[in-house]
Amino acid sequence: MGRVLSTKGKQYIDSAWVANEYDALVRANEAGANVPQPLALGSNALLMEFLGDSSHPAPELREVSIEPVVAGEFFERLVEAVGLFLSRDLIHGDLSDYNILCCNQGL
Repeated sequence: MGRVLSTKGKQYIDSAWVANEYDALVRANEAGANVPQPLALGSNALLMEFLGDSSHPAPELREVSIEPVVAGEFFERLVEAVGLFLSRDLIHGDLSDYNILCCNQGL
């Protein structure tokens, strides 16, 4: 039989997860990784920098078409970002084309 969490237990887990995400963004940002800047932390949400232009959010990598030369540059930047994450003892648990944004011709 699985564990059943109380409402308070679920709230605590959600709050801890959001705080962990905020901390990871702060540490990645401090390392120089190109991630959205975290702006504020609430009990069950975090506010971060908006990436995009005045009318649209930045698209996910899976939504854009890029030339092979640019793809190579993007790959190099991504490997560099992973190195910056690791320098702060961070590992991205779901680094996919759904979680990489493209804006101003960059990642």
